[in-house]
Amino acid sequence: MTSSNTSELAEHFREQANWREGVAEAYPEDKRNAQSARALRSLAEYIDSGEAEARDKWIVQALEQHLWYSSTFGGQGVKQEVSRYGFGYEATNPHQHEAFLAELWVRAMEDAYDFAREHGEDATEALFPFEVEAAKDGVYLPSRYWQFRSGSAEHELEEAVESYRGDGEDSC
Repeated sequence: MTSSNTSELAEHFREQANWREGVAEAYPEDKRNAQSARALRSLAEYIDSGEAEARDKWIVQALEQHLWYSSTFGGQGVKQEVSRYGFGYEATNPHQHEAFLAELWVRAMEDAYDFAREHGEDATEALFPFEVEAAKDGVYLPSRYWQFRSGSAEHELEEAVESYRGDGEDSC
C-alpha cells in the first residue's frame, strides 16, 4: 500500500479505467468500453475503501507483489484479465470484485511461474523456492494447483509439485 489511502493496485485499475474511457470516446457506439471503465473504477474504489481487505485480508498485498513497475501488472494473462474486466457486462458489485481479485491472483501466480520458467527467477518473490525450481525444470502446474494454493500448507504444495514431476498423478 502507498502512504495515502490509495493502494498501488487501485491506482493501476484507475489507469486502466482511464485508458478504457479514452477508447470509449474514440468508439462511442461500442458501449462495452465505457462499461469496462466503470467496472475498473468501481474495483479501484472497492480496494481503496478497505472492503477488499475486509473480505480477504491477504488479497491486496498478494496482488501488489505482482506490480513489477508502476505501469506493469503481472504478465500477459493478468494484463488480459484486467483489460477485459467489465467488458460486455456490468461489474460494479462487491461480490463480483471479490471473485475477480481471487481469479486475478490465480492468473498472477501463473504468470509469475511462467516468468520463472522463462528467466530462472521469481521477479515477484511470491513463489516458494520449490516452485521456482520446478519452473526452471519445466514442470507444468495446472490452474487447479494455483486455485488451491492459498488454502494449502506449504508441505502439501511441495508434495503436489513433486507429483507433477512424477507419473502424472494429481494430488491437489
